[in-house]
Amino acid sequence: MTPKLLQNCGKCGLCLYVCPVYKIIKEEQSSPRGKLQLIKAYENNTLASSPLLKEIVSKCLMCGSCSANCPSGINHYSKFMEMRKKMVEAQGEEPAIKSLIYLLSREYRLKFGAGLARAG
Repeated sequence: MTPKLLQNCGKCGLCLYVCPVYKIIKEEQSSPRGKLQLIKAYENNTLASSPLLKEIVSKCLMCGSCSANCPSGINHYSKFMEMRKKMVEAQGEEPAIKSLIYLLSREYRLKFGAGLARAG
């Protein structure tokens, strides 16, 4: 998504009313509108990569409700996924995610992990 498309956000707030994350957290930075502004600042080099930025961008269920209700036609899903990739490139993957990927990459590991979980 180009910076021009990000500028198309009219900040109308229609995305807030359909965002399940915003409905619970009720923080502007966790809304689709807020995330777009943070991404815009990051792309304009006025905001640096940080663990907090990575956490905020990750607070999205990727349900697509915001895109479906956006009168400007912004594809939030692709923008948020692109930003998540940039955050992983800049900061690396979380240890828990690395472990999960390792565990799920082979069936025998998954069975072993399930056995350990049952054993308690």
